[in-house]
Amino acid sequence: MGPEPSETEADVRSIVLAVHRYTKERPDGILYGQYFDRVVKVEGKWKFKRRELRTTMTTDYHVKASNPIGRLE
Repeated sequence: MGPEPSETEADVRSIVLAVHRYTKERPDGILYGQYFDRVVKVEGKWKFKRRELRTTMTTDYHVKASNPIGRLE
């Protein structure tokens, strides 16, 4: 993702399973994916510098586009 981690900057990857409960009569939307983040330490606190969501699959989700996570084959 970027340069080597340091004591003030790091790359983080998180797994995401998000269930969206819609208020209208429709099934819940589900998103599966990963967040790829770069965080930096500012005044002793970690802050997001960059955030990228890469979806692998959705079920009845309101956004139809999917961004592949780029696994090696």
